[in-house]
Amino acid sequence: SAGHESEMLFDMEPEEGYEKPRSPAERGGAGGGSWGGRGAGRSEAAGLEADLGAVRDLLHLRTPVEQTLGEAAGAAMDVTPGSKGSPQEICDRLRALGFRATKIGRSRRTADVLRSPRHSFVVVDLADGEPMVVDPNFKAHLQVARPSPEYKALLQALPERFVGSSSRMQKLLRLLGARLQESFEQSEMPIPPWRGSEYLTNIWAL
Repeated sequence: SAGHESEMLFDMEPEEGYEKPRSPAERGGAGGGSWGGRGAGRSEAAGLEADLGAVRDLLHLRTPVEQTLGEAAGAAMDVTPGSKGSPQEICDRLRALGFRATKIGRSRRTADVLRSPRHSFVVVDLADGEPMVVDPNFKAHLQVARPSPEYKALLQALPERFVGSSSRMQKLLRLLGARLQESFEQSEMPIPPWRGSEYLTNIWAL
């Protein structure tokens, strides 16, 4: 819902105690810190197009079994008009269709919420292939208040919900995490721990 997604947004303002990071120019572009520095001779437009192509490839359901699950998951999430359905409801609907679905829950069991994010999603075990992730609230965890133009373009290419293999999801999250860090660097803002690549991949860790 719009209210839920608005809770995921935050102002890109430095917190007390953070040291302002050096800009990509100050760092000489080392480590791929800027869009233009990710590969010799690559323009920002070319780098963005390559990333968009990688995102499309990672989101693609490749096998007939994956495509069948994608259709079933989409139907399970669209049962109630205007509602995405809860992970448990989606899990139950997929089980009723014969899929081996399990709801995975993440709860804040420790004081360190950065290591134990609260989120639930569905994992489907296929007889032939790796586990598949079904998440009706995927994109909400990747939204930021003031994205760079490049990161905004990647966000626009993402679906609100995710259906795909666990390994391709992790690759997608690593790509997005790196570009999100660049977005903060371009604004000369420190990236909060809860928006780092490690935190993002931990949200959907199996």
